Amino acid sequence: RIYNPVKQGKDHDPEGRFVRRWVPELRDVPDAFIHEPWRMETPPKSYPPPLVDPVQAAKEAKDRIFALRRGEGFRREADAIQTAHGSRRSGLPQFGAKSQRAARKREVAEAKRDPRQGALDL
Repeated sequence: RIYNPVKQGKDHDPEGRFVRRWVPELRDVPDAFIHEPWRMETPPKSYPPPLVDPVQAAKEAKDRIFALRRGEGFRREADAIQTAHGSRRSGLPQFGAKSQRAARKREVAEAKRDPRQGALDL
């Protein structure tokens, strides 16, 4: 999960009470802009523009995370962690050797149903 401070602020403090109390520069900002004052037609001069765009930062973080998950060794490491710390009843899918055996069983079962598959090395 990737935390979006703007969304969390809107969800948990829609009137901006917390923001107005602790960020005096935004006390007079209308509710509609309290969590994104930079979107106002005339943003408060005493409040700096955002350093990070949460949507863009989340996209970049997700891209990096998914790239790691596709990388070499990820499944092996995930399997080792699940084996060491997880519960067999957790319902989490197994990767590595266990999933390879399950895939092989599916191939054999499918070949038995469809004789056109040809011979399998059993």
